[in-house]
Amino acid sequence: MIINYIKKYLKEIGLVIGLIFMLLYFFDPNIEEVEVPIRVEIPIPVIEMEFDTVYKPKPYPVYLKGKTLTEIDSTYYDKYQALNDSIKKDSIFKKAITINSYKEKVEDDTLTINLNMKVRGELLEYQVGYKTKPRTATVDTILKIKIPTQNKFFGGISVGMPIIENPESVTPTIKTDLYWKTKGDLLINISLDSEKRVWGGIAWKF
Repeated sequence: MIINYIKKYLKEIGLVIGLIFMLLYFFDPNIEEVEVPIRVEIPIPVIEMEFDTVYKPKPYPVYLKGKTLTEIDSTYYDKYQALNDSIKKDSIFKKAITINSYKEKVEDDTLTINLNMKVRGELLEYQVGYKTKPRTATVDTILKIKIPTQNKFFGGISVGMPIIENPESVTPTIKTDLYWKTKGDLLINISLDSEKRVWGGIAWKF
């Protein structure tokens, strides 16, 4: 009776099954999250700073047994004392009190420091400024990307044998299989065997 009913409405049943397959094929969305390791280069901006000039800083005193020591260039002083010519003494004195300005730049891979100094026996003026060089920092991280899954189709073949005891005849059954893995991880299969039977099945992921 059931077989007759199926035969009677075979066309309608086929249309319903086809409609269900179409809905599963086109309207079965599923998103798979994939972790992708990436390396990011982050630019570090340049930092520039200027400090105000300090005029006439006080010298740092050196003490020995309660007495303040005055450190001088003894070689230069002895040379001055040995001179008898007032013109030469005047010349060496002027040389000693000459105001000299210096500009120096100190730098490495990450920092540049500019130094400005003015001296006359003692420090009269100095200025310090620095400027970092543009560079990048490398950061290793993992980016999670959502990828929509796709329908997949597989084919296969099976061979079956009866396992009853003392069969009258042993005839192997060959079955061809078509598997459809939907986007939502449903596994639908349709099979046709050598005895003209049609198989249908469904499986899902636990």
